[in-house]
Amino acid sequence: MANIRIAKRYAKALIEIAEELKKLDRITQDVQLIDSMIRSSRDLQLFLKSPIIREDKKKGNNPGNFC
Repeated sequence: MANIRIAKRYAKALIEIAEELKKLDRITQDVQLIDSMIRSSRDLQLFLKSPIIREDKKKGNNPGNFC
């Protein structure tokens, strides 16, 4: 339940910034693409959820490698 509250806060902040920058459509497309990539790749899901892989490795990796 806490994860949902956190996600909602981040989503709200992202929407506010996107609206301020007048880039809501573009950011919406980007978020939808990221969602699609994660949903379609079991390897990417496992990579992101893995407690063994350090955060710096996750941040530096190109998610395109999982498509």
